[in-house]
Amino acid sequence: SFSVLCSASGASVCVLMVRPALTCALLLALACAAAAGGASPNCTRRRLVDDASVAERESAQHLRSWRRLTWRWLTGGDGGDERIGDERRRLGSASDDPCGDHSGHHIPFTFNDVEQFALFYIALWACGKLAEALWLPSLAGELLCGMVLGPRLSSFVPKPDAVMMIGQVGLVLEMVSCGLEVDLDMLVAYGPRALCAALLGSALPFAIAFGLATAVGLSAEAAYVVAIAAMPTAVGVATKVMNMGHVLNTPLGQLVLLATVVDDIIAFINLGELKVLADPELGGVSYLWPVLSSVLLLAGVGWLAVDVVPRLVESKLLPRVQQRHHDVVLTSLLCAMAVGLMAVCHRTKTFPLLGAFLAGLSFCSIAPVHHVWAHQVKRIQYSLLRLFYGATIAFEVPVATMWTGRIIGRGALFFLAIAGKFATGFTVGHYSAHHRSHDLQNFLRAGFAMAVWGEISLLAGFQGLVDNVIDEDTFGSIVFAVLLSVFVGPWALRWRLWHDRKADRARNWAI
Repeated sequence: SFSVLCSASGASVCVLMVRPALTCALLLALACAAAAGGASPNCTRRRLVDDASVAERESAQHLRSWRRLTWRWLTGGDGGDERIGDERRRLGSASDDPCGDHSGHHIPFTFNDVEQFALFYIALWACGKLAEALWLPSLAGELLCGMVLGPRLSSFVPKPDAVMMIGQVGLVLEMVSCGLEVDLDMLVAYGPRALCAALLGSALPFAIAFGLATAVGLSAEAAYVVAIAAMPTAVGVATKVMNMGHVLNTPLGQLVLLATVVDDIIAFINLGELKVLADPELGGVSYLWPVLSSVLLLAGVGWLAVDVVPRLVESKLLPRVQQRHHDVVLTSLLCAMAVGLMAVCHRTKTFPLLGAFLAGLSFCSIAPVHHVWAHQVKRIQYSLLRLFYGATIAFEVPVATMWTGRIIGRGALFFLAIAGKFATGFTVGHYSAHHRSHDLQNFLRAGFAMAVWGEISLLAGFQGLVDNVIDEDTFGSIVFAVLLSVFVGPWALRWRLWHDRKADRARNWAI
């Protein structure tokens, strides 16, 4: 135990200098090693007086046994699972606590599980890249891949519950990233116009989707879920497409980005209302609590983001910490605030992901945090978000029964609510030169950028399915409508940007 403790301590110091993001995990391992080393001092003193030769023989015997067990596990057998189980039980009874209290070792997975998960993740990555090669968002390929390889169709992926839980962590990191990307200066400059665009882009799709869902015979609660799924905009998809079209850093691009963020906040508030509706023990004033708590949290955290957090971190905290530890301190503070605000949102009947967004918003004006997030967390975020699309959402899609006329027809009908998102282009002002054709360009660009659903829409359907507000057929229709928007919206926006660049080149050539 002392050697394990020393090894963990040395590894923690080395990794602290090389990869600060792993320090928290190594400190946890160090604590576990220390607990294991100091759990039984009486037992340790008795072992010191044991015969050294007996201890060496037992150690060698256990090492040979573990080598045989590891080889069988890696090669998938040569003796069968029964012999491996006997070996595990024998080793467990001989190599646990020397003071007694023996218990068997159990490995909750096999080599086949590891191999299948690795192949599944590679397939997700490949399908995402293939979708991007076809001018589609990567989530389209990842979602389809997860639907095919998931437990509803081929049951290829092992431990699907664990994989789905890990995917939720990816969505939390995505929401923190959305909060970090808010530009407070742009928010002050374009806030009123972005708020108008978000309100229009949320109210119109909500009304259209609610009316269509009610028309096909859904209950008011189920229609509410469909309407919530029609409200938000896929921030990541719109940002990526506008960045490729070189319009993200223009006033139009920043306006669209702010409007999509406000869209997500409105969707979070409605998801909090959905959780209250799904709880039969709540009623009356409880329906107003998610809205009230969300507004209070937004006001309070907004004040922290502008006045308190930047001053405390940059003026008080970082000067007292060595430069080489800044990354660890900033990452720890951001993660701690995310977890704390998510817990607060959960206990105040607000949707927990709003807390993750507010945590990122609190640090959005601190420049070193953006550097740490981009170099330490961004790749982890994308990797886990891939599991959210390909596992958390895809595993719940009723693939075997989805391709029926009823589900596809309803999905196509729900897709018509995207017209309300497209109408947000009316709120875009005149940002370009004094030529009336640019008003039409801005209208079409903003409309196509907002006319795509993504992770929050899928999450709304998933939450309604978990709370038993909608059935699997309705959830399948929502997924089909989201897939249609993922295909149509980015293609239309790319075509519009290409057409505008071509027209601008022709006009410049004529001049």
